[in-house]
Parts: sequence; C-alpha cells; structure tokens
Amino acid sequence: MHRAAQVLADATRCRRGDPPAPLNRLDPHEREWFKQAARNVIEIYEHLTTGRDSDDVADATHRQEQKLATAIRERLSQERSRARLAAAERGHDLSAWAPQALPGIEASRCRRCARAVVITLGNDPVLSGSALSEGCLVAAEGA
Repeated sequence: MHRAAQVLADATRCRRGDPPAPLNRLDPHEREWFKQAARNVIEIYEHLTTGRDSDDVADATHRQEQKLATAIRERLSQERSRARLAAAERGHDLSAWAPQALPGIEASRCRRCARAVVITLGNDPVLSGSALSEGCLVAAEGA
C-alpha cells in the first residue's frame, strides 16, 4: 500500500512540475490523501481481478447471513413447538426433526404410525401434514 501511495504522489508531483519526494516529506493532509487513494485503487483492483468484495462488504454480508440463519433457526424452533403440540392433540408422538433440501424446511414423523408433519417457512400455511389433521392410528387402537 505504501508503494502505491508513493507512486500516486510521485505521479501527481511530476504532473505539477514538482520533483518526486518521499511520502514522509509531504504535508500530512496530502500524505493521507495519497494513502487513502492507494487503498481505494487496490480495493478496486482486487475486486476486478479476483471478484472478491472488500473486507467491509464481506464482513457486512457475513453478518447479514448470520442474522438470517439465526432468524430461521428461531422461527423453526417456534414452529416445531406448535407442530408438536398440534400433533400431540391428535395422539401423535413426533420423532426428531430432519432438515430437508432447502433451508427453512423440516419434517418429522409420528413414532407410532409414521404420519408426517412438514414445516415450510415462507409458505402459507407453514405447517402441513397428515399428523396435524388426522389422529394417530396406533394410539386409537390402544384406546
């Protein structure tokens, strides 16, 4: 970065007709301008040549992805509780939840009769499946 700032400073000084000078001999305000300009040029070069976003953009993107993942986990947890209660009202004992092909979709089956419940975030209704609308066959036989 220092070398790039020095090249920019030398080019600017030569264009004005001044001789090149080391950065540490320049006015502090002018020196900082060249350093920031060098940072910007390097960032643009990296983005254009590698397709890589700047660290700030990458960090912001990462934070946003983490917030979204947390929100999905929290919402899935709420929907699992709702589904478990609704299925239990019909005599079902749901097994562990299994993630499906896409984020925000999970499924579970009754341990006794294999009727299913599916959570699909973004759909209306979010909860679906026969375990929510029909009673457990095994529980009904045992009663």
